[in-house]
Amino acid sequence: MSIIAKENLSSGLVTFDLEESTKRILAGEKLTAYAIVSTGIELIWVRINIHFGEWYPYLENKLNRSPSWATNFMRWTNLFAGWAKIGKLDKEHPENVIKLRENLTSNQQLTVGFNIDNFWGNKPEQLKELEWLRVGNHWFFVECDKTLGIQEWPPGSGKTYPGRIPGQIAKNVLYYYTKEGDLVVDPMAGGGSTIDACKRLNRQCLAYDINIVREDIKYNDIRQGFPKEAENCDLIFLDPPYHKLLENEYITSSVSSLELDDFLRFLSQLAIDCYKTVKSEGFVSFLCQNFYHKFASLNNGYTNFGIEAYKRFTDAGFELVNEINCPQTSQVYSASDVELAKKQKGMLNLVRDLLIFRKP
Repeated sequence: MSIIAKENLSSGLVTFDLEESTKRILAGEKLTAYAIVSTGIELIWVRINIHFGEWYPYLENKLNRSPSWATNFMRWTNLFAGWAKIGKLDKEHPENVIKLRENLTSNQQLTVGFNIDNFWGNKPEQLKELEWLRVGNHWFFVECDKTLGIQEWPPGSGKTYPGRIPGQIAKNVLYYYTKEGDLVVDPMAGGGSTIDACKRLNRQCLAYDINIVREDIKYNDIRQGFPKEAENCDLIFLDPPYHKLLENEYITSSVSSLELDDFLRFLSQLAIDCYKTVKSEGFVSFLCQNFYHKFASLNNGYTNFGIEAYKRFTDAGFELVNEINCPQTSQVYSASDVELAKKQKGMLNLVRDLLIFRKP
């Protein structure tokens, strides 16, 4: 990223150096009032200087930190700014950001007396319970919650369970589109992250798959429809294989082995079966990733499964009520993948969308 110059109303020209700010943030991450505020102001300084869309990649790639981590530091720095009567710290008030940043550098006693007892913990219980919740329609997770779903497969192999998604996605879906006691059905349950999310939020769960890896998952081939016990459920959570993206990691009878036309026909029938199964006013969530027909290639065909799912589920009678961006972390690709994409002028696919359908 280039260095950007910002004009300071009181002292002329101030330069923004991303590498310098990154070093300050990582060096200042300690539980003292000064370190918290200095880390927070540096994060705010980065946030108001880098271009739109670069914030999440910066946190992930440069700091290996989550958005919620950064938000906590910036929130407390704004609390400090109010306590110290400095004023708002944002793009509309860059002079306040510059002033606090410069004063912290020259006066470490500035934060003496600022109470940080509640920085990490000791928060009201109602706030603790919802710290995981995403309140926007961009659900990015740096890593999977280790308490939701199987971590590795086979056990002890150190290999990530194939097709594993952050269980936090299911958890957020359950919060917004179900209530306690509701019945949730996952017909392609995989490692069981939906099951564990349901347990956490007190929802009932029926989970099925053709490759059983947990005792609380029952055998059912969704190509033959839903079991009768799933009828009149409140929500169906769908995370099907993204066509042939992980074909070699699934069992041979998986729908990931289907050719594209057959896979799209499978989606059409799945939409019809979901409509027969979920109750009126119930929901279906559909997580999908778009597909380059040749890895990291822009010239060999492309299928947008979000559009394909929209066509099929609305044709079946559903209405689309929300679309949420759930991008993958760039860490799913290796260094050799990156080099291959550069060499053949292709792109690595990180786009993943969550479509929420409602049965009228």
